[in-house]
Amino acid sequence: ETRPLGRGESGPLGLWRLQAGPREWMRHSSGGVGEATAEATEAMLDAPSEAELRKYKRALKACAREGKVQEALEVLEEMQRNGVAGLFAHNAAIAAFSRARRVDGALAVKEVMDSKGIEGDTKTYNALMYGYAKEGNLAKAREVQEERERRGIPADEVMYQTLMRACVHAGKIAEARNVLEEMQSKGIASECGTYNILLKACSRTGNMAKAKELMEEMESKGLAANVSTYNWMMRACARAGNMGEARQVLGEMDSKGVGRNAMTFSSLIFGHVGAGEPAEAFKMLGEMERAGFVRYLPPYCKPLMDACAKEGTLAEARKVWEEMQSQGASEYYVSAAKRVYERKMQELGSRKALRGQARKPRGRKVKNVAGLRKYKDAMKASAKEGKEEEVMELLEEMEGDGFAPDVAHSAAMGAFGNAGSVSGAMMVREAMKRRGIAADELTYTLLLNAPRRSGDVATARMVLEEMEREGLAPSWSFYNSLMGACGVSGNVAEGFKVLEEMESRGVAGNVATYIDLMRACVAAGDVPQGVKVLEKMESKGITGNVTPYNMLLGAYAEAGNLAEAQKLVAETERKGVKLNMWTFHKWMDACAEAGDPTAGLKVHEEMKMRGFAADRVTYARLVKAYTYAGNLVEARKVLEEMERKGVGVSMAAHMTLMRGYADAGNIPEAWKMLEEMERKGIASMDGCHELLVACEEAGEVAEARKVQEMMERKKNADDPVQT
Repeated sequence: ETRPLGRGESGPLGLWRLQAGPREWMRHSSGGVGEATAEATEAMLDAPSEAELRKYKRALKACAREGKVQEALEVLEEMQRNGVAGLFAHNAAIAAFSRARRVDGALAVKEVMDSKGIEGDTKTYNALMYGYAKEGNLAKAREVQEERERRGIPADEVMYQTLMRACVHAGKIAEARNVLEEMQSKGIASECGTYNILLKACSRTGNMAKAKELMEEMESKGLAANVSTYNWMMRACARAGNMGEARQVLGEMDSKGVGRNAMTFSSLIFGHVGAGEPAEAFKMLGEMERAGFVRYLPPYCKPLMDACAKEGTLAEARKVWEEMQSQGASEYYVSAAKRVYERKMQELGSRKALRGQARKPRGRKVKNVAGLRKYKDAMKASAKEGKEEEVMELLEEMEGDGFAPDVAHSAAMGAFGNAGSVSGAMMVREAMKRRGIAADELTYTLLLNAPRRSGDVATARMVLEEMEREGLAPSWSFYNSLMGACGVSGNVAEGFKVLEEMESRGVAGNVATYIDLMRACVAAGDVPQGVKVLEKMESKGITGNVTPYNMLLGAYAEAGNLAEAQKLVAETERKGVKLNMWTFHKWMDACAEAGDPTAGLKVHEEMKMRGFAADRVTYARLVKAYTYAGNLVEARKVLEEMERKGVGVSMAAHMTLMRGYADAGNIPEAWKMLEEMERKGIASMDGCHELLVACEEAGEVAEARKVQEMMERKKNADDPVQT
């Protein structure tokens, strides 16, 4: 009478929960029925209370987490002695072991059931299948399904959902789709939760296109999307690097009256963090707090702090940490966030000292160093200098200091990966094989970093093949490493081959995939293929990121194709992609290469109108445009204006003007420019050498001698070579 009945509260059971206790309800309902029913009812009244049942379930969960099968069986015996039905007790134990990913324990409980002659029901087999689903063991989950069918237990939606989870955990998205179709063919209606399993899989791989298809299919079947549906859709967009689409999904969710939850905000926060947009992530964090999800803040603050640390905005990172403390967050989250902040501060203050220590002769090795970070820094310094043996010695020292072998080997492999040393990374992998240290996804992630940075496509492909032999299905991140190698090496054909392979396996590429493919096209000077990359990226719904457009713009600039560069800029804006400073720099490059300073000035004015302040790079582009057009007087004026406005000193601008004077045969002015560069501390050996060649070709012996004297002074002073 006071409120509508909730789920599971309809009928007598609902009245029992809302009004009378269990004993009163059962005594009342047993009146007037047979004597056997009355006796059974009295026996049920002696059963343990719900509080006692919760206590037993907690005990089973604790046993399952620690893998203590015998203790769990003792709990089962006690439950049955206290009146809990045998089937209920054994099902609770099987569910506890399955959720703890200990299928061996669940099977042991099932064997005890069989020995006692207790027939399993739907919950028994669904719980067993859930354990295999957690492991991604689809074959075993199918075996449980077959046993269930032999015993005449009909299939239900939960069973098929569990099978779909097994497919998803095994990385077999297509197979999960087949399970859904099998379920529908048997007349079992699919609910929103069933589609959410597939959407979750799409969110992991960033397959935004497939996620959209699933939502459209749901609408066609009359299934209303719930908050989880929209959350997984937003995560798919975020993983694909398309935050614009993610925000559109949020707008649709709000327009349909679907309330947000903590995961809604976290999906967008993590998306903005991944896109390198900490400012947007902070806005979403503020919205989350205003929406009343304060107690959910701490888990998302640590990645936010990490993003701030990477961006160098340590003041923002400290602000997050202080907010966490003021909100009374648990010590775990506060200390984790504090470590991020302090680690970055330590890196900024002591990185040079640590690396200097690491470069000392091997007679003074780094010993008894407390902390993984110091070892990693020392390894990185040695790997960067190509000292592979030093890295392996540091690895041995780490193990001597008590670090686990897998941690030590991962640190060494990460150091070689950052240095792009394929031989070093493979050396660590061979050492792991000899010692029987198992390789996991982290191992292969670190191993692929070296060929990705060095552009070694063959080795990256070999590592992927080894992964598959080890039973690990390569995800989008591993394929992106292979694509990165193609980008560095300019291997366009292999890059498109990798993209086709990803599509055939149902692995969706994200914005990073297409950026690396575009990098390959630009490195190879293959502009038409670069245009195809943009078209393919847009057809997959990956839009809003300006980087691929900037890269193609750079290719047009290098070719001096100003007309196509201007068309691309207009097209980029028409598609709603926001231009950045780098866009204008590339555009001015195109003007410079085409020798059109007038167009360069127009771009400069356009840039200022949009609120971008001119920097050293901007002025260097203008100097380049005037120099290439042969107007050295105006180029000199731009250089002087740059210095008057205090923008800074640009070695590139001075070098361009010096080359301009030399090419025009005005060696004295070129020599003055080099002298000016030396006074400002930006003269390089490369610049000296270029002018020396120009002097010799022009027969200017006096200036050539002056340049040689400057080069000797620089060598004697042991000045660093600036390139």
